[in-house]
Amino acid sequence: MISVPRDGYVDIHAHFTTPITKDKSIQDWQGMLGRGIYLPEPFEWSVERTLAYMDSQVRRCSF
Repeated sequence: MISVPRDGYVDIHAHFTTPITKDKSIQDWQGMLGRGIYLPEPFEWSVERTLAYMDSQVRRCSF
């Protein structure tokens, strides 16, 4: 069971990357590959994927 902070606030913020063009996404990805950061594909942002990720990280609480 997760306890609620004494101030009553629960942190629900998230970090995300804002949308960019497909060409810019590919250019950024290729730059990361050139610096040794190996991601399988260029990043593609979407509201649905961001919310699904946030939902997957929720720990069920009992208040």
